[in-house]
Amino acid sequence: MTGTDGEVGFERIGRVELTDTGSLDVWRLTSYGGGLFIPVRDAAAGRPGGTYGGGRYLIDTIKAVPVGELYGV
Repeated sequence: MTGTDGEVGFERIGRVELTDTGSLDVWRLTSYGGGLFIPVRDAAAGRPGGTYGGGRYLIDTIKAVPVGELYGV
């Protein structure tokens, strides 16, 4: 993942275990003032007839940076 300066840093800070579902890694955004990033992907991701192969994500920046600025769009 990159920003306008070429890199957006993340550091894994934990894992959430969900009963009967699996686990989610929780990452801290180390630039733009910080924030949280949680990638989400289900078991059908990328399979024929399944969901989007790349997965999805939740991101919450502390500075409330618009996503376009975060990714240089």
